[in-house]
Amino acid sequence: MRFRSPSNVLEEVYWLCEKFPDISEIYFEVETITANQKWGIEFAGLLEKFNASRTAPLEFGINVRILRKKRLNKLFEALSRAGFSHINVGVESGSERVRQDILRRNYSNDDLITAFEDARSAGLGINAYNLVGLPGETPDDFQQTIEINRKCLPNESRLSIFYPYPGTDLHKVCVERGIKLQPHVDNAERFRACLGLPEFPNRKVEHYFRWFDFLVYRGKRPLPTLLKEYLWKTMAAHPKFTRLYRRHTNQGVLFVLKRSLKYIILFFFKKSRKV
Repeated sequence: MRFRSPSNVLEEVYWLCEKFPDISEIYFEVETITANQKWGIEFAGLLEKFNASRTAPLEFGINVRILRKKRLNKLFEALSRAGFSHINVGVESGSERVRQDILRRNYSNDDLITAFEDARSAGLGINAYNLVGLPGETPDDFQQTIEINRKCLPNESRLSIFYPYPGTDLHKVCVERGIKLQPHVDNAERFRACLGLPEFPNRKVEHYFRWFDFLVYRGKRPLPTLLKEYLWKTMAAHPKFTRLYRRHTNQGVLFVLKRSLKYIILFFFKKSRKV
């Protein structure tokens, strides 16, 4: 694995700030940073000095790959000092069997829990990315995904329905199993189940997709907030709604609609409480 020098990457940060003077946040799409923690700590040190020289320090985010039996606390502390507000972690599945046998990710649930604890101790927010509907996954496996997210309680716990993209190993697995793949013309393959897995039927996959936030954060976050997420995911999975969504930015009509859902739910929730 080859890395650009930390100073070389910092030059790109300078270039971005010159080209976009109103920039306030930069996200680094580089989960390989944990493959060389010495590099990551050095880079964070440069960003810390860079931010100290600015009248308006930048906010940073990054995605991180968890490693088996390796602590990341020193890297997290360096990132926090540099101005990183959050990290994104691929939990993918709470089932160690699914992660190791299907996804080839060999970190344990204990490794995940330790990473969450270390990130929070360093003052970082931490978000989790999860999958549902993997070939070979069962509803019992996914219950473990719910459990690990409830145990870690990420700032945001995001869930996508698995879709096998051509050229990947799991796409080959689906072809070998005789699974007929229908192309998603609206680019909503992460919102709707289509594999028809006997071990994990489409209706169950979509059920978990819609109720995931409720199952993870029930008792931890307000009920209206969780119901808003359920309604939003239900709408997002609808083909016509998805096409409409793709035509607009998050600051357009649909952004207003999504925010309105919260107040609609609050209104009816409070009304039912009074009754």
